[in-house]
Amino acid sequence: MGKECEGEEAHLLEHGGKAVAAGGVYTVTFTLNAETNEKNVVIEGEGGAIEPEKHMVTVRAQMPSDWTNTPTAWVWPTGGDGAAVELVQESNWFVYTTPEAVVSLNIIFCNGDDWGMGQTVDITGLTENICLQIEEAETADDAGHRQYHEIACE
Repeated sequence: MGKECEGEEAHLLEHGGKAVAAGGVYTVTFTLNAETNEKNVVIEGEGGAIEPEKHMVTVRAQMPSDWTNTPTAWVWPTGGDGAAVELVQESNWFVYTTPEAVVSLNIIFCNGDDWGMGQTVDITGLTENICLQIEEAETADDAGHRQYHEIACE
């Protein structure tokens, strides 16, 4: 469905807090993959599709105390291919920054490079810099994947 904007009204469609279109008729399609929790937004209007804004994304994470191996991660931009990456250690943070701007980033942290040693749940739809605490074993899901929560970047 679209919303038609007429006259002097200042109607704007927003995506990620940024105005991306004004005036005319636009269709906004939101999709959510129930398995992966990946989100996607497509905005189409009189001039065709409007590309969502892309950003560089930095993820900083503190690991649980029982993860004694150097953490690694599997990362993929929404709609793109994934790759294993090494993280940069900065004090008690393990850091990943996208090498190019993305609409959103998805990441899984691993205790070392052996997925059998422990991993997080899929952390999906990241569109801005974020700091995370990977939780201890007692909060793991049925598959043993660690949960996480956002923390201050201090």
